[in-house]
Amino acid sequence: MREIKFRAFDEECEWVYGMPLTYVEYEEKEFPLMRNCDETGYWGIKKIHPKTLGQYTGLKDRNGVEIYEGDVVSMIVFEDNAEYLGYVVFENGCFCLNISLDGTQYKVPSLEWKETETIITVIGNIYENKELLERESK
Repeated sequence: MREIKFRAFDEECEWVYGMPLTYVEYEEKEFPLMRNCDETGYWGIKKIHPKTLGQYTGLKDRNGVEIYEGDVVSMIVFEDNAEYLGYVVFENGCFCLNISLDGTQYKVPSLEWKETETIITVIGNIYENKELLERESK
């Protein structure tokens, strides 16, 4: 069974990891909250940017880095000796790698990452490394 956890940018634009809680109203605006655990083991509540909230896929890349929604990854497929660049999304009930080939969008389900001879490497994310997506579409 995979571990259920999330990450998001907090109000200082730093990554926090934990579980989303709820929305609170403050000065006529709603803010999502996330319970997080820092490196000291302290559990706190953080205001987060909702568009950056991403769930852990339960998978790690070849370097042991956890893969989250919104991560930009390189996928090397040995079958055709090719490298594909894409970003992780959750659609139709599964995590997929969204890649673009010759102007066509494809979604590679995470099950294929695990069961085929591929090497996955996290190289960034769609929030801090938008330039990687430009490289993907070329």
